[in-house]
Amino acid sequence: MNLRWISLLSIVFVVLTACGQEPTPVLMDRSLLTAEEFAGQLAGIREGITGEILDDHQWRMGEERVYTVLSSEYDAEGYRGLYLRHYRVGDPGVELRWTYRDTIKCVTAGARINRDASPNLQPAGFTEHGQEEFLLRYQLGCGPETTDILAVIDARSGTPNVRIEGNGEEVIAANGLTKLPEDSVAQLLAYWQR
Repeated sequence: MNLRWISLLSIVFVVLTACGQEPTPVLMDRSLLTAEEFAGQLAGIREGITGEILDDHQWRMGEERVYTVLSSEYDAEGYRGLYLRHYRVGDPGVELRWTYRDTIKCVTAGARINRDASPNLQPAGFTEHGQEEFLLRYQLGCGPETTDILAVIDARSGTPNVRIEGNGEEVIAANGLTKLPEDSVAQLLAYWQR
């Protein structure tokens, strides 16, 4: 008798299982990369840079993991200059968000770039509270003549909020300073004179 009940319960169990719906598939979240895959993403970006990498910084912008690379490069048309590229990383696909570039082409002598006074490539607020920006201080030149440049780049869009050009301590052109508070102007001019 016990064997009949076990057989009957087994048949009922099979019937109930067969009449039920298919179990929902377990979905795995593939949006997160392993540490090796993430390191491979960053290495792939660095390998794609055709010039000299001057600095790079991996950080978080809100919820996103981002990677910013500063490089000195030649392009296909013979221009040489400074490139600041900003990528969204950490997902299966890398996305280039923006590129800031400042280039020069020289007819007689090779263009050169000197990066002498930029602080580490880490975002900070240079012009407005809470706004993440990059401060770049560099020189572009042909032959012995160079132009000193200080640029404050918006980390979200890649647009220069401030750009100062000059020769030595003399300021030739300044874009974006007039809309800033006096303390921000004083801070940027102090960076300029370093």
